[in-house]
Amino acid sequence: MNPLLSRILVAALLLPLVIGLVYLGGWWLFGLALVGGLFALHELYVMARDLRPLVLGGYLGFVTTLIGLQLGGIEWMLGGLLATFVLAFVVYGLGGVRQSATTSFGV
Repeated sequence: MNPLLSRILVAALLLPLVIGLVYLGGWWLFGLALVGGLFALHELYVMARDLRPLVLGGYLGFVTTLIGLQLGGIEWMLGGLLATFVLAFVVYGLGGVRQSATTSFGV
């Protein structure tokens, strides 16, 4: 099957589900954003594997940012976003990553 045709088919099948979850909002939208964001981060980390990104720090930071947004609004989302830096420092310090810290944090 043509890759373009495959993508169009998947989009056509999942579009009603996505529209329904956005309409319901709340925790349903949170789940949709969580799944979509984790897929996107996974794709990024696969592409940047040679740069040795801090995968665990990125995943935990994304989840804390979304939880902060859902439970406390924009102010707590910023707290979750800033916690990403702390988590990245901890993962870098405990991990065996010896890539440049700037490169690992940047990805």
